[in-house]
Amino acid sequence: MVYLTCPVRNCVIEGATGMGAPHPVGDKCAGTGLEALSDNTGPAQGCLPCVPPVVTAHRHRPSAVLTQQILQAQKLETIGQLAGGLAHDLNNQLLIIRGCIELCHLENPEDTASGRLLKQARIAADKAAGLVRQILLFTRQQPQDKRVLDLNQHVRDLVIMLSRLMGEHISLTLELSDSLWPINADATNMDQMVTNLLINARDAMPGGGTITIRTDNVIQKDVPSTAACSARPGGYVRLKVSDTGIGIPEDIMPRIFEPFFTTKPTGTGLGLSVVYGIVTAHDGWTTARSQPGQGSTFEVYLPAATLQADHATNCGGKTAPQATPRGHGERILLVEDEPNVRALTERVLEDSGYVVHSCGCVSEALGIWTLYSGKFDLVISDVVLPDGDGRQFAQRLAGEQPSTGILLVSGYPEGRSRHEDVTRSGLPFLQKPYAFADLLRKVDETLKRRWMTNGL
Repeated sequence: MVYLTCPVRNCVIEGATGMGAPHPVGDKCAGTGLEALSDNTGPAQGCLPCVPPVVTAHRHRPSAVLTQQILQAQKLETIGQLAGGLAHDLNNQLLIIRGCIELCHLENPEDTASGRLLKQARIAADKAAGLVRQILLFTRQQPQDKRVLDLNQHVRDLVIMLSRLMGEHISLTLELSDSLWPINADATNMDQMVTNLLINARDAMPGGGTITIRTDNVIQKDVPSTAACSARPGGYVRLKVSDTGIGIPEDIMPRIFEPFFTTKPTGTGLGLSVVYGIVTAHDGWTTARSQPGQGSTFEVYLPAATLQADHATNCGGKTAPQATPRGHGERILLVEDEPNVRALTERVLEDSGYVVHSCGCVSEALGIWTLYSGKFDLVISDVVLPDGDGRQFAQRLAGEQPSTGILLVSGYPEGRSRHEDVTRSGLPFLQKPYAFADLLRKVDETLKRRWMTNGL
């Protein structure tokens, strides 16, 4: 029996060739939190990254299968690291592009030739930003806003919205459980997941057919080998999307969740990989069954929320568009390491009535702060700065001057931007690339909250 160090986490995988030190018996695997096992043949066993723990049930699996799982896990992890590194730079550049378009729009209304061209450019920039979000969804690095929600309601709403997109040759059938358990999920992610599954089913039926969407409750005593490491036995909500299409060849099935893999002439290869990423980020898993010429069925398993969960958390509706607020001479300290983003943001804020002092790192910001004796109404800081942590820096300044508001921004994915830490701290946060109208509204909102909190 040979063991291999996990390519992502410091644990040991059974059944493949390689080198690595095993867990001590009784130690807990860093990937799953499960206690390490031991048998007569060798040391303890660990887990595959984002693939299930390699425990007793896997001991008799052929080594070739485990080797393939390891290679697949390494491939997905590498893509995730690449996407996370590129996301910051792409989001900064998209912020600059969208900002310049917004400024040009002020002098070129949409009913002019130039305005129409600018509108097309803005749409293209928005699509590019959406592509970055989809890649980050696959890699589970996109910040999430999980709330208790009813998956049935999301399915019904999406079917109404997407019915025309499906086409007249596609029939949609709903078989939704009347007593479906609530789930704790990001609403936008759920919409994206269901949409991608429906579009995938539609594309599998170029000559028309039927898509059947089913939901039900299931109790899982064991989690399958495709589940996320964080998945646990218990109650799950199951979503099944079946089609009567051309089916998937057996040799392609192992690759259907790979990013950028597609058999469509114009496909991006991100549809099912995004589904995989979303479901995994929600501690669930996805399965697929298909036979050529007999259609396909995709099943998504999502953990049920606790029965005591408050459904009221999902009652919020969309707010009506609001006019862009303006400042009245409030002083802002802007800390942004990307020069072009800093210059553009400073211009937008100054044009909107604020007094802005900008810099590119923590040390420069501290100098400006000291120079003006901390008399700033608001600090806007990137979370990741060349010489420090923007969140800790901003909280330090707020500690010295409690009346100063804090607004954090970041173009990095969730891990690097520390989105969960920011959310728990209660600090206002904007994810790049954002529209400058959203920035101005967030600035106004943060200043108003500061005034109410401090009685100013």
